[in-house]
Amino acid sequence: METLDKHFRTLTKAAFEKHGFQSADLLSHWAVIVGDDVAALCVPERIAWSRPKQPGETPAGTLTLRSAPGRALDIQYKAEVVRDRINAYLGYAAIAKVKVVAGQAAIGAVATKAGTTVTPATAAPLPPAMAGLEDDALKQALVRLREGILTGKTRSPQG
Repeated sequence: METLDKHFRTLTKAAFEKHGFQSADLLSHWAVIVGDDVAALCVPERIAWSRPKQPGETPAGTLTLRSAPGRALDIQYKAEVVRDRINAYLGYAAIAKVKVVAGQAAIGAVATKAGTTVTPATAAPLPPAMAGLEDDALKQALVRLREGILTGKTRSPQG
């Protein structure tokens, strides 16, 4: 059985590159990289890459973070730690500056704690399009996909 992972990366590559991300790894592992306390307050919005001044020089990026309302100053104080953790995760000095923008952020969508599980009691009801499917195998696959997205799992145990 073929996993959706390789197709997902191909389909989303242009969208991530539009916002300066090389891949979805920084977004999908955000809470692990910066820590749950910081991830609960901000999300990465984009990376603006500078042009190298000399040939062979590695471009440095400016990471823009969207913070929760009223928390921009807290994040600004932690900007150096965030930058160092991201650079350690990537393995090189990719991020030179961190810019914090205050505003409404979809904080809960990215900052899920590791090990968080969604149970049928806490999960939202199935959309009518999924509930009305007659093909049980397809319905079960879509339910597993949905649970994986909600819990942050990267692979299904059966794939």
